[in-house]
This record gives sequence, C-alpha cells and structure tokens, in this order.
Amino acid sequence: MLNKLIKKYNDKKGFTMIELIAVMAVIAVLITILIPQVSSLRERAVKTEALKVAKDVLQAVQTYELENGRIPVNLDELEDGGFRSIADRTEGISTITAADLSFTYYMVKNGMMATISYVPANEDFTVIITSGGTLPTTGLLTTP
Repeated sequence: MLNKLIKKYNDKKGFTMIELIAVMAVIAVLITILIPQVSSLRERAVKTEALKVAKDVLQAVQTYELENGRIPVNLDELEDGGFRSIADRTEGISTITAADLSFTYYMVKNGMMATISYVPANEDFTVIITSGGTLPTTGLLTTP
C-alpha cells in the first residue's frame, strides 16, 4: 500500500498548493521591502539634481555679477552672459536679491517638487521635497 502511494505521488507533475503559496509569500515580502527603497531613491535623485542645478545657478549669477558689476534681472541677461544652459531651464528661479544673492530654485520632476533656497549668511542650500506641486507663477526670473 505504501508503495502505491509513493508511486502515485511520483507520477504527479507540477507544484503543490503549499509550494505555490510559499513562493508567493516570499515575493510579497520582497516587494514590501523594495517599494520604500525605490521611492526613497526617486526622492534622493530629484533632490540631487535640483541641488546641482541650484549650485549652477548660483555660480552663473556670481560669475555674471563679477563680469558685469550687477546681478541679472532676467533670464535673457544670463543667456547673453554666456549661461544659456541656465537660461534655457524650464524650472523656476526666483528673483535674485541684489544685497546677498539669495534666491529660490523650483523644480518639478517625477511627481515631486523640489524647492531649494540659497541662504548666503551660512552659504548653504535648504532643500525641501514635496510630493506633487506646481511651479510658482509669480516672483520668478523670466524672459522679458
């Protein structure tokens, strides 16, 4: 009788229900581990890119000021000063304060909005990442 059961079991092909449930449970655990990691990576990528562009903006404005003795009042002046890559950006650069070169840079990417403020007093950038959001429509450097 035992031989018949063993033979019958060996003749079946495929996976048992328990094996399938175990595999699905392992996959579910892996997915729950990966989803927060992926969203964290997206946020970090947006933050890194926005910070890089904000630093480029600061460098362009400082160089423009050294060459022209004043800060640019619009994006066309940055472009005329040789900073086309900054002037062509579709994101928002707030009006730059002449006294201390403070400004705020806005970027929307991958469903997240990055707001980077440059504070000259401590020569540091403050970065805020929010989910969603749109670029502000007022107080930005624009083309005339």
